[in-house]
Amino acid sequence: MKNPNGSPGTARPTSHVRSQEGRANRLGEPKRHVLIGILQASLLTNLVVVALACPWAHGASNDPIARVVQGNDAVAFRLYEQMAKTDGNLIFSPFGISMALAMTATGAEGNTLEEMRQALAIRQADADYHAAFASLSEQIGQGARKSGVALRIRNALWLDHALRVQPAYRSIVEQTYRASLFTVDFANGAAVSQQINAWASEATFGRLSRMVNANQFSRDTRLLLLNTVFFKGTWLHRFSRSDTRPVPFHVTPTRSVPVPMMHQTMMAGYVAETAVSALELPYTQGGFSMVLLLPAHKDGLGELEASLTVEQVEALLQRLARIEVDVRIPRFAFHSDLPLNTILGTMGMKDAFIGGAADFSRISPDRGLHVSAVRHSAGIEVDEAGTTAWAGTTVQMTEGSPPSPPVFLADHPFLFFILEKSSGTILFMGRVANP
Repeated sequence: MKNPNGSPGTARPTSHVRSQEGRANRLGEPKRHVLIGILQASLLTNLVVVALACPWAHGASNDPIARVVQGNDAVAFRLYEQMAKTDGNLIFSPFGISMALAMTATGAEGNTLEEMRQALAIRQADADYHAAFASLSEQIGQGARKSGVALRIRNALWLDHALRVQPAYRSIVEQTYRASLFTVDFANGAAVSQQINAWASEATFGRLSRMVNANQFSRDTRLLLLNTVFFKGTWLHRFSRSDTRPVPFHVTPTRSVPVPMMHQTMMAGYVAETAVSALELPYTQGGFSMVLLLPAHKDGLGELEASLTVEQVEALLQRLARIEVDVRIPRFAFHSDLPLNTILGTMGMKDAFIGGAADFSRISPDRGLHVSAVRHSAGIEVDEAGTTAWAGTTVQMTEGSPPSPPVFLADHPFLFFILEKSSGTILFMGRVANP
């Protein structure tokens, strides 16, 4: 990281941040970067939190970056559909997962590549897609620097000394995805795991210190690819800790648990409909925001999740109006560890996991190379000051007396997104089922 030349052995960020308005007005931002790190959480309320920055899918687009964003966001919701089948809190970074798998797909050929293109919703020629993904990452990084949030996206590959790597593959992961490459001996699992965990910990400011373990490596291991995403944003309107009170959170209609409920009345983007209300909480300077989707009924999370689509969320965002809102949301923190092999198989990525069927000849001419495991680990902390979220993906994240303001009381399970608003990229997404 500290080496300005970014030579192998030195981590380099893909993007790195050096570390009341009266009546309702329609939000006039032409673009919203979607920073969705899918977070599925069983917190104290049925609340869906979405941190977004996007003009999501306004139909097909010829803009290369917009097409990548549309594909990534489609993947985000397909991933969430599968992950939501489990109970409890959930968080993940669809952006991080897509980037890690994109680097893997760079080395695929034949049916293996076609299945990965379908699973990743790739709608461009391979070279155009990877170039646009790199441009998107740079655009998000620039947006973070302008918005005053900390955002660090990094990639690295650990290659076994016995693996013959194709020069073209090495070039694209180093130049396009700005990945750091390390040569190791996976037979020495303890030393390799220590090196990888140290790199992941540094990349996420200590949040991912146990990304891998020595037992997962063997003499047959040839490559481990790792993507990390770290986000830290301060609320534009901070909550006062003195206003936080214990409040029952309805995990189910008949069972509640006490949670620290943050509270303030503020001007915010808000819309209430029959089945769901949405609230947008911006971070400093407005380039990134968290969007929360709260079911109207305490047992409404399942129904909301079953109907959740990119188009539905986009429509809600278009209807947000900036008004005074009595905001009450829980302070929460949790993490998720997610094996993705089965989920990706359900999404159509099958051959990549089968030795003999997988074709990764653009990574190496060595026969039998296949994906043995894809794993995702993510976490989030939301408090009075703001939000910290991190993820890692391995392959082997009025006039007169005014009426009372509407109350957004997140005292039952909800969904959330973290968005980067200029590109429409979903960085994190999730669910709070029990904070």
